[in-house]
Amino acid sequence: MAEEKTNNSIIASSVQIKANTQTLLDEVRGFRKHTGEKLISRNLPEVSQDRMIDICYWLWDNYPMAKWIINVLVSFIVAEELPFESKNPKVTEILKDFWFDSVNRMDLYLRKHVTELHIFGDIMFPIKVSTSNGRVRMGYIDPKEIEEIIIDPENCKIQIGVKLKSPAGEEARFYKIVLNKDVSDFLSPKAKALRNSFKSGDCFFFSINNVTNSPRGRSELLTVADWIDTYENFLYDYAEKWSQMNVFLWDLLIKDADESVIRTKVSELNKASGNPGSIYGHNDSIELNAVTPDLKSLEVDTGARLIRNHILGGVGFPTHWYGGAEDVNKSSADEMMTPTMKILTEKQNYFKYILTSIFDYQIFCARRYNKTAYGNLKEEDIKYTIITPELSVKDLTKFGAIIKNVADGLVVAESNGWIDKESALESFSVVMSYLGKKVDVAEIKERLKKQPVSPPKEVIND
Repeated sequence: MAEEKTNNSIIASSVQIKANTQTLLDEVRGFRKHTGEKLISRNLPEVSQDRMIDICYWLWDNYPMAKWIINVLVSFIVAEELPFESKNPKVTEILKDFWFDSVNRMDLYLRKHVTELHIFGDIMFPIKVSTSNGRVRMGYIDPKEIEEIIIDPENCKIQIGVKLKSPAGEEARFYKIVLNKDVSDFLSPKAKALRNSFKSGDCFFFSINNVTNSPRGRSELLTVADWIDTYENFLYDYAEKWSQMNVFLWDLLIKDADESVIRTKVSELNKASGNPGSIYGHNDSIELNAVTPDLKSLEVDTGARLIRNHILGGVGFPTHWYGGAEDVNKSSADEMMTPTMKILTEKQNYFKYILTSIFDYQIFCARRYNKTAYGNLKEEDIKYTIITPELSVKDLTKFGAIIKNVADGLVVAESNGWIDKESALESFSVVMSYLGKKVDVAEIKERLKKQPVSPPKEVIND
């Protein structure tokens, strides 16, 4: 009995969730249908931008497929280890101090921030700089608080500020977007005048999935949102039908009884069973048969696969990443990976751009405000590498065979005088970089110079 009540509670909760889901989706239905609007800029109207943020967050928070899409993207972008390295100990010190700062805590927040960027389409970090040690500290502004991204009136490629929404009667808040010196020098006079009027502070602002004349970004889920909703409803409806097909009634036949007698007896039995409505009563003149649709599993599989593949194609993922491996072998899977890897490489590159923008500014502030520790740090010494996850799992057998063949060929070429040792080393380095491995040519050359030269082998003529 307790188990039955628990199951009923679960079913009731599921029905309520379904109802809430449908209500929300009905409210925002059509949020992506902007083709009929005549827009001068490429920005979504403010109300549409806010609705996109709400619905895409809701999809990520409630639907497994939406969460999986975002999680996969983030996993391919954010490395598990510290995402930077430098051979200069001072640069490493500056970046680690920033990374593990008690406010920044990028070791905890980086994955969250990248997740937010792909759910909402853009991200804003207001910043404060300590004039005592040059430490940059970053906050976070909810994207729904953003009213407008201000661009250079004469060059829409350059974003100069962010205007936040303000309650009626309060002064609008304007933040300057941090720009490097080269870009600042390139601003138009109107842009410089505008930036000088922004008094709320400085910030970083980044956006994805937009075009040049569209400073606000788009969620990674925007183009497939309706289809994710369709897919989840399809599965829910099928599960609901499957559950209903397993429900049965007690069929009570009372011969020669009138309707009142039947109702009375059914009521008594329902009360005794504890499940009202589980018993159906009738006389021999009434017959009730349960008829269920003949649901072909093939039709269900085909429908689910069609919708699922449409979603995966929209985000650039191969079908076998999400349960569609029925007709995929290793060879075809490898071929399907090529466009996906290019898409993920592009997203990794933008992630590197974000971190580089932040790191360069942090190093600049450290050199400016903490001259005792970092004032003598020269521009040519400021070198670091952004680390991202490996995008493909290479076949180690093929990998080793390629290296061996190249190395053997270069040895033959050098022994025959076709190339010198330095050219062979550089050629080998190019091949290794193509395979995703870095070879420090300068370090190897320096090491070879320090090695004693072996005397030439004695040649004996017969």
